Amino acid sequence: MVPVMRVSSFLPTQVNNFMRIAEGGGRNVALSLSTMFKYLVAVPKGVVKIIGMTCLVPCVSKVLGRDRVREMVLARQDPLLSQNSKDRLLTTIDGSLEFANAREKSKAIWEGTMREVNMVAEMGGQAPNPVMLRHQGRTQCHLLSGANPGKPLVINFGSSTCPVFMANLEKFRELTEEFCEVADFVLVYTAEAHPSDGWALRDNIKVAKHRTLDERYLAAQKMLKLEPVKCPVMLDRLDDEANKAYGALPERLYIILDGVIVYMGQQGPVGYKVSEVEFWLDDYRSQLS
Repeated sequence: MVPVMRVSSFLPTQVNNFMRIAEGGGRNVALSLSTMFKYLVAVPKGVVKIIGMTCLVPCVSKVLGRDRVREMVLARQDPLLSQNSKDRLLTTIDGSLEFANAREKSKAIWEGTMREVNMVAEMGGQAPNPVMLRHQGRTQCHLLSGANPGKPLVINFGSSTCPVFMANLEKFRELTEEFCEVADFVLVYTAEAHPSDGWALRDNIKVAKHRTLDERYLAAQKMLKLEPVKCPVMLDRLDDEANKAYGALPERLYIILDGVIVYMGQQGPVGYKVSEVEFWLDDYRSQLS
């Protein structure tokens, strides 16, 4: 005999299923609207950035003079930057003030804007945990594999062709030494911010776009020779999963605590502030004592 489902037991089940589907559909619609809104904001913002960097900045540089523009750029950097780091940064500023590389510059700015839209990481949310490659030993791991319960994990994303990132590595190294008892640190080497075959800057470190993991490994080696760090170094894989999840390019800082993002730095170069991480860790340490 074919079993007969009573109407009284059939309706609630079907209604519940329908409600679950409707609820899921509502969430999808909300997510779609949220994404659409992000694009509506990001597209004009990206266009303005492209026009600003390819046309306005070079024009302003001509009018005000390079010395004045250099002063303005330094004024927007981390106040704790050492003089040596400032001098190193100044040697590469001129490359971003020129009309040259307009196509590659526009492409890089647009891709950076879209990364902000599509990134997964958000303040107070669960931290993405993509597959990475350890620099030492070149073994596979996850980004949060070095995290310990109840202990903040500071993640520093960057590459050797980003002048701001390189200028701040000295200060970052000091942080790893000062706060090693209360926090863990990891440096993630990403795709190049200013590759020699892309948006290249004059008088900058010469590294081409990575086409293999070996090339990314060698680029990280080059960085460590210039600025050794006292924390684990990981490589983002060629699919740039970590970079996309965290909106990391050209450089960015995060703090993760028990799998949750408790500090989310702004996208570099302007929003990259090692001093903010220092203030956060100092406050966290004071709460422990």
